[in-house]
Amino acid sequence: MEKLFRKIIQKNKPDNHLIIYPSSEKYESSYEQPYFEMMSRFQQALRKEETLLIVIGFGDKHIRNVVLEAVNQNPSFQLLIVNYNREGRIYKTDSLKDFFLK
Repeated sequence: MEKLFRKIIQKNKPDNHLIIYPSSEKYESSYEQPYFEMMSRFQQALRKEETLLIVIGFGDKHIRNVVLEAVNQNPSFQLLIVNYNREGRIYKTDSLKDFFLK
């Protein structure tokens, strides 16, 4: 069943997935279209001045690498990491190593 709402079409079974689901080929799939184009645009956005990225997880190595590249190469890039510990409290650290080196 399709619903049309302000130019957004919702389908129960989309023709093309917009997310890469967990699998053994997940990393390789990220180099196929349309995901490759999406990653390219993501990288371009992170290179722009005064960019702020808010994240809640770093589960995918290829995405972590793109973010880390922006941290190292874009002096005006700002990264806000929201990370809760097991007690439901915000985890505080002064080092990005806790998030990127896994």
